[in-house]
This record gives sequence, C-alpha cells and structure tokens, in this order.
Amino acid sequence: MLCAARVSAFLNLRRGKEGERETFVERKQEQNLYSARRCFVSRRPVTPLRLALFTLLLTYLFINLLTCSFTPARSPALPFSRVLPAFRQLQTSAPRATITVNSVTDALELIRSQPSHYVRATLAGKELILTPRDLVTVPRLKDVDVGDVLTLDAITELGSREYTLRGNPYVPTQLASVSATVVEHTMGKMEEIFKKKRRKGYQRTIKHKQTYTRLRIGDIQINPPETPLAP
Repeated sequence: MLCAARVSAFLNLRRGKEGERETFVERKQEQNLYSARRCFVSRRPVTPLRLALFTLLLTYLFINLLTCSFTPARSPALPFSRVLPAFRQLQTSAPRATITVNSVTDALELIRSQPSHYVRATLAGKELILTPRDLVTVPRLKDVDVGDVLTLDAITELGSREYTLRGNPYVPTQLASVSATVVEHTMGKMEEIFKKKRRKGYQRTIKHKQTYTRLRIGDIQINPPETPLAP
C-alpha cells in the first residue's frame, strides 16, 4: 500500500508539473502573438488632422502624376560647357574703344577726366588703397601733433575707374600728391598678457593698450607736367 501511494503521489506531481509547463507555453505564445500584433497593427486612433494630411499627400502625388503624364517632351538641354562660351561671347561681343597713349601727360589727363580716383601708397610700413575722405588708423606716428598735414610720397599706383598708372617703383610727387591730416591719437582696447614659468612660482599679468594715430585722407591732386615725359 505504501509503495502504491508513493507511485500515485509521484504521478500526480508529474502531471501537475506538465500542466504548469503547458500553461506557461500557452501564455508565452499569447505574448508573442500580442507583440506581433503591436508591431504590424497601429493602435493609434485616426484623427481628423491625420486624415486631412493623408488626403493632401494623395492629392499632391496625383497632381504630380498628371503633370508628368501630359507635359510635352522637351528638347534635350545642352551641356553647361557648351552654353557657357556662347554666353561669354554674347556678353563681350560689344566693341571697345582703343585709346593709344603716347606720354605720361596723356595718361594723367585720362585719369583726371574720370571720377573715382584712388592711390596705392605705403603708409606706416603698410601698403594701403586710399580714396579721398578715408579715415585710416595706423600705429602711433611720432613727432606729429593733431592738425598736422602729412604728404604721402610713397605712391606706387594712381588710378581711376578705367585707367591705372603704376610707378617705377613710385609715382613722382610732382605728378600726383595726396595729403593726410592727423585727426587724433587714440588707444586700442585693454589687452591682458599672462606670463608664467613652470616650477618657479612666477606669474605676471601685464595690461597693455596699443597706441594708434588716425588720419583723414585729403583730395588726390593730379598735376600733368608742362613738358611731356617719356611713357
């Protein structure tokens, strides 16, 4: 009797474990099916805004399809490399007047007859392009006061809107002269310079303001010589 009871208890225990295992497998299958449904079926409700956007998208695609279907065939476009030379030839086909200059005097007369004069001059060690009424800031010039008038003698180029006269290396002052008036002596913004030496305990902060001089460029005086010079 004892052995039969033990066998029946063992069989019941095994049947219970098998039943739990079947229940677990069924539950797992249901979870997998629910996950698959969530992946392939959207649970978001269809709102009027989404419906309107979807309708507009379909309308746009339909109109594009009709446009592409009924548009007449166009001639193949020419490559850009073929069109560009013709365009350049069209823009530059207008003849230009040829002017022959036999002397420096004629060149200066041509430059003076046109507006927008400019000079390329060296000022305070820098080469600048200057026009009348320009305000130029250069490093501090010594031995000059506010109101002094300076004459620029290092003019390397003189020109107008269409003509240019270059010096060799400078344009003589009797042909062209430019004056600059000292407006003020000013200083730049505060600069902090930090110096340090490792393992020495040396640290210094130096404050410095760079000094500048401002100049107002005057009119450009072009004086053709009375006697013709060689070109």
